[in-house]
Amino acid sequence: MIYDTSAMLRMVAVVLIGIGSVVSVGVPAAADVMHLRLDGSINPVTRDIVERVISLAEDERAEAVLIELNTPGGLEESMRDIIAAILASEIPIMVYVSPSGARAASAGTLIVLAADVAAMAPGTNIGAATPVDLIGNGDAVSLEKAIRDAAAFARAIAQQRNRNEAWAELAVTEGASLSAEEALAAGVIDLIAEDISGLLSLMDGVALTDGRILHVASVAVRVVRPTLRERLLAYFADPNVVYILFLLGLFGLIYEFFQPGVGFGLAAGGVCLALALFGMQILPISVVGLVLVLFGMGLMVLDCSHRPTGCSPPEESQRLPSARWRCSTCRALSGCHG
Repeated sequence: MIYDTSAMLRMVAVVLIGIGSVVSVGVPAAADVMHLRLDGSINPVTRDIVERVISLAEDERAEAVLIELNTPGGLEESMRDIIAAILASEIPIMVYVSPSGARAASAGTLIVLAADVAAMAPGTNIGAATPVDLIGNGDAVSLEKAIRDAAAFARAIAQQRNRNEAWAELAVTEGASLSAEEALAAGVIDLIAEDISGLLSLMDGVALTDGRILHVASVAVRVVRPTLRERLLAYFADPNVVYILFLLGLFGLIYEFFQPGVGFGLAAGGVCLALALFGMQILPISVVGLVLVLFGMGLMVLDCSHRPTGCSPPEESQRLPSARWRCSTCRALSGCHG
C-alpha cells in the first residue's frame, strides 16, 4: 500500500494548529498593569479618562491600574466621580504622585487618599485641599458649608482606607500640606518609591485592606494615553481656561446687547459660554455639542434672513442705468450709499 506522506503531514499540521488554538484560547493571557498619567487639572475630561481606563482594566482583568498623578486640583464634582470609580473598582488602584517636583494638591489629595495603594516619589508634596469658589460669587456661609462637607468626605475616605483621618480633615479645613517623607510618617500614604519599577517591586505580594494580594513585579506595564478628542476637551475643561471663557462669553453678550445685530458678539459669546458651562460641569459634553450645532444653525438662518443695510436701486433702475431712484430709507436720490 502506498501512502501519500505529504497529505498526512498536512493533516497532522492542521490537527496541531487546531489543538494549539484551543489551548491558547483556554489559557488566559498574563495580566497587565495599566498605567495612566494625569498631569493637569481635575475636570470632567479627566473623570471620563479615569472611568474609561478602569472599565477597560476590569474588562481585560488587569492586575492593577496605576495612576501617575501631578495636579494642582480641580473641580469637586469631577473629583467625587473619580473617587467613586476608584472605590467601586474591582481592580486594585494605585495612585503614585510623580515625578519629583510633582504635587497632589486640593482635589488630588483626596484622590490619593481614596486609592488602594497611595505612593509618592521623593521631592513631591500633598495637601492644601480647601475648597475655593471658581467664579467668586459665593457668600461666606456657602463656602463654610462646602468646607465642612469636603472635610467630612475626606474623613470618610481616610477611614475607609485606614489612613490618617485627622490630617485628612486638616488638609481641607486649614490647608495642611506634607512632603512625601512627612506623609509617610503621618500615615497618609503607604510608601515612597523612586520610580514605577521600584513601586511595583515594593508592592509585589502585598495584601490590601480588603484581602486582595498584588502580583505586579513581573507583569507588563501598558501605558494608556488619552485620545485626541480627550486631549482637546481637556484643554477647554481646565478651570483657568473655563474662567476666561466665562468672562469672554459674558462680555460678548453684553457687547451684542449694546450693539444690536447678529455679529461677532453673539457668536463668540454663545460659543464661549457653552464651553464654559461644559468646563464647570453644568452641561455634559453631549448637550454642549448639541447646543453648539443648534446655535450654529440658528446663526446661519439669521444670517440668511438678515437684510443688509444701505440702499439698492429697484429692478427698474438696474435695467435703466440712467434712471433716477429714491431710497426708501433715507429718501435720498440715487447718490445715496447707505
